[in-house]
Amino acid sequence: MVANQESAAPDVSVIVPFYNNEAHIERCVRGLLVQTYPPTRYEILFVDNNSIDKSSEIVRSFQRVRLLREEKQGAYAARNHGVAASHGRILAFTDADCVPSVDWLKELVAAFAEPKVGLVQGRRVFGNDGSALSRLATYEAETHAHMFSGAVKGPVFGYTNNMAVRREIFECCGPFPETARGADSIFVDRVVSRFSHKVLRYARAACIRHLEITTVREWLRKKVLYGSSFQRDMSRRPLGGHLTSAERIAIFKQTVRTGGYTTTQAALLLAVIWIGSLGFTYGRLASRTGAN
Repeated sequence: MVANQESAAPDVSVIVPFYNNEAHIERCVRGLLVQTYPPTRYEILFVDNNSIDKSSEIVRSFQRVRLLREEKQGAYAARNHGVAASHGRILAFTDADCVPSVDWLKELVAAFAEPKVGLVQGRRVFGNDGSALSRLATYEAETHAHMFSGAVKGPVFGYTNNMAVRREIFECCGPFPETARGADSIFVDRVVSRFSHKVLRYARAACIRHLEITTVREWLRKKVLYGSSFQRDMSRRPLGGHLTSAERIAIFKQTVRTGGYTTTQAALLLAVIWIGSLGFTYGRLASRTGAN
């Protein structure tokens, strides 16, 4: 009986927390339902975190989706609830304002073919494919490919809108701390501390589109927000962040080569990256001042 239950368990559990996401959530659900990964091998769990709009009603209209509810406010509490109710051997996370590419799950799961891989991060693009945002997405992809190569030393960050982890790794290093923000990075740092950087991988082809960010201004606003929620125990590196200057230069050069950017395009990208780093620093310093 136990063996039959284990063989019937899905390979993957996709867990999506949501709070008042009616503007985007249907596109997210539909994107998850049309994956090229076999439908019988993954389950979809959406966790309502006290929404007061029509988000739950939209999710409930799709029969293949399990709708759960978490009353403790916070996306990480909702994710932990989803994990507890799930059955998959691999836990995949995304957000309700994201739409996965049709091969998203297939590409995430493929990265686990190597037994030592325990946690995978996928690629993120933005809701608008404008030239500036497209170049930023390329830069972020090169940054993440470097961070999650398995060869980087020191603390790393994480993002739960495109993450997959083996259940046994999560059970060892989880649950997510139920903080307002940043618990994904804390979790990844726990994984690295316990198992080393070699368990990390980046799946460039496992792509999600972050619908909320459609302009550079919104991207910059997010950088300030991330800075304000940055916790000192998430990084043992200097204020500049998780990468050294030499690493940042190498990543930028690789971005320019990958994108085939002109000198002008490269200069504009560098300017936006620099402004974004200032926004992150401003958010972090403002948060410290407010706490004092």
